[in-house]
Amino acid sequence: MKIIEKTPEVITPTILELAEKLGATEVPRYVPVVPSPDSEVRRCYLNVDRVVAVQGGAPVEGWLIWEEAKHRWLMAIHHCVWRTPQDELVDVTRQEDGEARIVLAPGGRRWDRVHPVANVYHPLVYDRTVRRFCEVQNDIGRWLERNTQADVPYEPDYRLAKLANEMLKLECKL
Repeated sequence: MKIIEKTPEVITPTILELAEKLGATEVPRYVPVVPSPDSEVRRCYLNVDRVVAVQGGAPVEGWLIWEEAKHRWLMAIHHCVWRTPQDELVDVTRQEDGEARIVLAPGGRRWDRVHPVANVYHPLVYDRTVRRFCEVQNDIGRWLERNTQADVPYEPDYRLAKLANEMLKLECKL
């Protein structure tokens, strides 16, 4: 089964609560996706740095918030967009699924450009499997955040292997 996460159709109170939990300093909002010509998927910080160097403006870090297609959970990914010299936010990073807009909750934690920032999963339904899926995803993310550095291979330990195995079983139940 392929899990599909996409831009939420509506910015709900639950999205606002998640943004607050993530330490966002601004209210989540829709931001248009206008990829720069040399945009690379999943390289938002590099893409924004390139645009700022040529066109000015500034990077804005925050949380990109996706909603699972069956409305069972939210997923927040640390992300960077461009604040234009006209003070507008634009996502200059090409999205794999071709989304034309994203939901961004600006602010909160900043990336140190070395250690990964874990995605955050938040269940939307009271389903035991969905809730455990979110817990395990968050546990894996925290483990990776604590035990890895950018571009340095890591040695999986028993806990990570156990979580990965559980994740495979949960994905089959979803």
